[in-house]
Amino acid sequence: MVHGLRIPVEHTAVPMLDPAVQDGPLWQFGFFPLLSVLMSGFPLGVARRALDELALLAPNKRRGASSNTVAADPLRRRVSRSG
Repeated sequence: MVHGLRIPVEHTAVPMLDPAVQDGPLWQFGFFPLLSVLMSGFPLGVARRALDELALLAPNKRRGASSNTVAADPLRRRVSRSG
């Protein structure tokens, strides 16, 4: 814990309230659009992990009463090859 530390106003920001301090399109980018760009990696990482887990389960996992495994399902094989 730090006590008595003073931070100059120039080193702080309230992105939803403060106007841009520089000129140009990047500086005029709104807070929420910028946040969505910066956070886009998280859902992509979650999706990548889900696909990795499915790839591990597919050779042995069966859907309902089907005799085929998920990996042997022709529809899923076609989808996986299209990407």
